[in-house]
Amino acid sequence: MKYLNINRLQFYSIVFVAITLPLPMLLNNLAILCFGIISFYKIVKEKQVFKKWNILQILFVSFYCVGLFSLSYSCDSYEGYKVLEKYLVFMLFPFLFSTTNLTKKELNDLLLIFTYAIALYLIGCILIATYNSILTGSIYKFNSENLAIENQFKYHSLIGYFENTAITFGIYISFAISILLDQLIRKKALSSLNIITLIVLIAGVFLMDSFAITIAFGTILFLLLIFIRIKTKYYILFLFPIIFAGYLFYKKAEGFEKKIFYYEFEHDVHNTNWNSLNIRLAKWDCAVEVITENFPLGVGVGCSQIKLNQKYQEKNFVVGLEKRYSTHNQFLHNLVETGVLGLIIYILILFSGIFLSYKHKNYVLLSVVCLLFISGLTDTILIINKGIIFFTFYIILLSLLPKNHHE
Repeated sequence: MKYLNINRLQFYSIVFVAITLPLPMLLNNLAILCFGIISFYKIVKEKQVFKKWNILQILFVSFYCVGLFSLSYSCDSYEGYKVLEKYLVFMLFPFLFSTTNLTKKELNDLLLIFTYAIALYLIGCILIATYNSILTGSIYKFNSENLAIENQFKYHSLIGYFENTAITFGIYISFAISILLDQLIRKKALSSLNIITLIVLIAGVFLMDSFAITIAFGTILFLLLIFIRIKTKYYILFLFPIIFAGYLFYKKAEGFEKKIFYYEFEHDVHNTNWNSLNIRLAKWDCAVEVITENFPLGVGVGCSQIKLNQKYQEKNFVVGLEKRYSTHNQFLHNLVETGVLGLIIYILILFSGIFLSYKHKNYVLLSVVCLLFISGLTDTILIINKGIIFFTFYIILLSLLPKNHHE
């Protein structure tokens, strides 16, 4: 009975980590601490034997070790230690999840609880935006930071609480949608609660108003089509949400000027030519030069922003220097920070996740790995706590439990 109780406590601590992802980091860190203490107790008192590690656990630990090695040649050791502190979950979660004994039902409950938590958080943000709109008499507000008029029901203005961004929260929404679609695959139906939750989450995709999240949403739907074998006549059921994703692309593209690829580094933040695409091209241009100058080892953890800022100043990239932009591309960031070795391990994580998901017919694992790939194309998702914890947590968890979930 005692052993069963500690297993149950560990399950609750894992749920605690999952539901606090969109909440303040202090609360999420407390949840991880609880998970760690209970897991350590199982090792010491219950003599819990570590399960055999899979390739993803090894790769995440290797990813951390490469960062640790790069500290030896970093230009800012203090900042490097701070970065490694954020990266600690790359080392921690592979060990902690090796002590877990989750059942099929517990895993299913965990995923659904996360889905409901994300939907409730989204509804809460919509209610706050509604309240603020009633107070001000307008759905728009002035953002003093970027001197822009913003819709309170869209993008960062809607969910920008507790360090959430439209990208990170949009990833949570897309993953939650994949969980519900997985329920549909396995049970051939959805409960009324899950249908309502799915509608709320799909509405959330539209409210995020982000190209990357629209791509993520479309990918989740596309993966569903290629992952399961369904009769041709049922493909029409999935055509409507795909058209919806295309509509979001079209609406976003309407606002682009003709010269969407053109930019001049000297243009300041108020220049109307800047858009979400060409400003990334400017960042990537600078990042590639930093990579070339520090090939093949990179600049080391804690030094990437310093080197980028120096390059921004050298090229007179006014906006980049003023905003202290990162590379906004996880692949380039790995090359800048830890060089070729860091990039290779990151790519191996992606390929290994896809391989395991197909091997064990795990649609949810495939979805989260593809979300990591997509978000990594337009953002440095693994330099922010909410991205690091989310992806490491779910990729490790789902890679360890493919058979439990689908047997």
